[in-house]
Amino acid sequence: MASGKRIMQRELSYQVPFKRLRKVGRLVCRKAFPTMQLIWLLLALYFAAIIGLIFFGQTLDGWLAAVGVRHGADLLFVSLVLLTLAGLWGLLRFQVRQVKARVEFEQVVRLIQDDNGLRFVTEDTEFYFKWHQPAAAGA
Repeated sequence: MASGKRIMQRELSYQVPFKRLRKVGRLVCRKAFPTMQLIWLLLALYFAAIIGLIFFGQTLDGWLAAVGVRHGADLLFVSLVLLTLAGLWGLLRFQVRQVKARVEFEQVVRLIQDDNGLRFVTEDTEFYFKWHQPAAAGA
């Protein structure tokens, strides 16, 4: 106490059910990174193209053979898989760049305790957790 600041003497614990934590995590990700909804669009286009290749593969193969491309449907399938993997890789790299642009990982967080709770303070954000005072027995 020589510096005039109080030493924290309380233990803070909070228990969240894993199911609720997963639900909140998904909601926060959708709000924070709306561009990641493009993954669902990419996958929908991929499956639509696969279904198209299944139903129209022979026709496409015939058209491509007339142009001089052998194994046209197989080539289209491999190209589709490679384009989808490249799209997923690009979207995930884009998400990592978004996270790095939004968050400063080297930021200092100060913890300050007062009689009513605990304050987490950074340069531009502040959170305050109030202590829960249990009701007096018999009251």
